[in-house]
Amino acid sequence: CAAAAAAGAHDDVVLDSLVKPSLPIKDAVERVHGIKASDLDGVAFTLAHAQAALAQLCSDRTVLIGHAVANDLEALRFRHGCIVDTSVAYGVVGAAAGVAPSLRDVAAAVLPPAQDAVNKSATHDSRVDARTAALCAYHLIGGTETLPKAVARRKHAREERSLFAHRIPAGVDDATLKAAVERTTGVALAADATIARGDAYGKCALVFKSPLHAQLAFDTLAGPAEEDTSGRPQKKIYLDDGGGSGKRPYCKVRPF
Repeated sequence: CAAAAAAGAHDDVVLDSLVKPSLPIKDAVERVHGIKASDLDGVAFTLAHAQAALAQLCSDRTVLIGHAVANDLEALRFRHGCIVDTSVAYGVVGAAAGVAPSLRDVAAAVLPPAQDAVNKSATHDSRVDARTAALCAYHLIGGTETLPKAVARRKHAREERSLFAHRIPAGVDDATLKAAVERTTGVALAADATIARGDAYGKCALVFKSPLHAQLAFDTLAGPAEEDTSGRPQKKIYLDDGGGSGKRPYCKVRPF
């Protein structure tokens, strides 16, 4: 089992989720991270979801900070070129070259006790690790003891956290569409789907918890995106298995 967590530049948690294992776990090492097998019951967030979320969060100018972060990126199968790794930036006094210190040792050496949360916990906490690595990195570039204050966040318009579904076939009701979206993407809708009917097809807004959830849902849809008539990317969501006929009903989905 694994936990994915990331903190933004203003100390806000932008990603924090358990990740559903793709293979059976032989040794869960619960003693290290404190995650129990029962904690994974009902977890639908997969490696593909984590990859899509990171791709949405990161640009080529985003600096990823972590401790032994190369191991995390390898596990996520995610490539990124702008990294600050505190396991490389700090060394161990008297040790041979290449020997990496633990995050706990680095934090104890450079952070004031009030900020050294990682040494106050008996198990790993991915959110604490993310914040602690950032503070240790900031220490190297000027001894900053606190993260910048968070700015007030603008409320997102409904469209920014929605996808637009159209060409919904006749006979597909609201519940069927909602179930198909959540089954296909693994991302829950924040409101019921309400289909507006036209002459032959229906359309509706698929509202998610946040813009990140909406983009994550779109990114995790299988298949390449095709451009609509206005040049916006859109993908298909198949609504059922077609009853074995080979003709699967679908609708098209795109960001607003």
